[in-house]
Amino acid sequence: MRQRVFIGFPPIFPEREDFPLPHDDGANRNLPHGGSLPGLFSGALITETLFMIPGIGFTSYQAMIAGDIPFSMFYMTFIAILTLIGNLLSDILYAVVDPRVRIA
Repeated sequence: MRQRVFIGFPPIFPEREDFPLPHDDGANRNLPHGGSLPGLFSGALITETLFMIPGIGFTSYQAMIAGDIPFSMFYMTFIAILTLIGNLLSDILYAVVDPRVRIA
């Protein structure tokens, strides 16, 4: 014997517009997060090392293999700064796009 599946809201809940859904709290950001900006350089490190293309990724890999501490520290600091800038830009653009968010 087959059972019927109720697809709508149960009658004990109010109308759909009044029922708070979990994703309506504004926490779901549809903008790319700040980690995508330094991710480009991490992908460059993998791609340039794999195909021996001269660039910042291949240079940083060679510096890490050779033990060039100052350049490795610069590259890691550069990636950290890109992460901070990406997160800041993402937060500012999210405040511009979504009128419910205020910059406090």
